[in-house]
Amino acid sequence: PAKVGSTRLIGEIGVVTKDLGADLTENGSIQIGREEWPAETKGMEHIPAGTRVKVTHIEGTRVVVEAV
Repeated sequence: PAKVGSTRLIGEIGVVTKDLGADLTENGSIQIGREEWPAETKGMEHIPAGTRVKVTHIEGTRVVVEAV
């Protein structure tokens, strides 16, 4: 069966559009295709905008990513 909702994003590659990390004042985000998603990193490490990332899982309304 086809994946639906945010679970379809697991394993997808995107690009950071707003820096990710623990010490930032704004929430980070990534773009996958034409969609922008709120994002965070598993260890809350800093990943700057422009970095390619892979979605590892979903937590609530956020995608959790790692740099690739």
